[in-house]
Amino acid sequence: MKSTIALLIAGLGLSLAGLGLYSDHRFQNQGGTATAAEESPQNHSTQPGKLWYNCRSREVWTPAKKAWCQKTEVLKNSKYQLASSGLVQLQRGLYENPSQQTTVRLLDQPGTIAYGDLSRDGREDGIAIVAANTGGTGVFVYLTAVMDVSRAPQEGISVLLGDRVRVEALSVKPGQVMVEMLAQGPKDAMCCPTQRVRQTYTLRNNQLVAQGKPVVLPR
Repeated sequence: MKSTIALLIAGLGLSLAGLGLYSDHRFQNQGGTATAAEESPQNHSTQPGKLWYNCRSREVWTPAKKAWCQKTEVLKNSKYQLASSGLVQLQRGLYENPSQQTTVRLLDQPGTIAYGDLSRDGREDGIAIVAANTGGTGVFVYLTAVMDVSRAPQEGISVLLGDRVRVEALSVKPGQVMVEMLAQGPKDAMCCPTQRVRQTYTLRNNQLVAQGKPVVLPR
């Protein structure tokens, strides 16, 4: 029993340290009541690729926010197939397996969730970023997609973006997703990516496939 608790504490510490890459206070929608400023830029970004609603607040529930949050709830409770962790079932955006020192979290912050018709079937699909820690220092960041998120959501597919990369924006259009992120440049340590890049992914045979090499963006 003591060894199990010790593993849990150690695994959780490593997971939180790694997932702390995304710990900006703006993204910690862990309860509490927002004010009428819920729709202000820090909570409802209108920048391209960064539309986002704080679904834990109680005020300003517009029709657009309600629809967004219903779809996001589906993403947070879906199954995802991840190369580092296998098939995981998220509950409220989180999966934990202490015996395997594994923590998986769906990132809920501006730039990490988007919706669009990725599969070109006239139905809306959900795109999200999922981060997994398996007990070491690495945080494996995935681009994921749940098809037909509003009607009949399917098991989420994924592709690895990298270890400790930091996603800044997602853009979805029919058959294609563009990801803007900070990745490790030639002189960067794994912990500290500084090179801004854009990578395009297409949907092919129910898989997310990278198109060419990442495009380096100006800082």
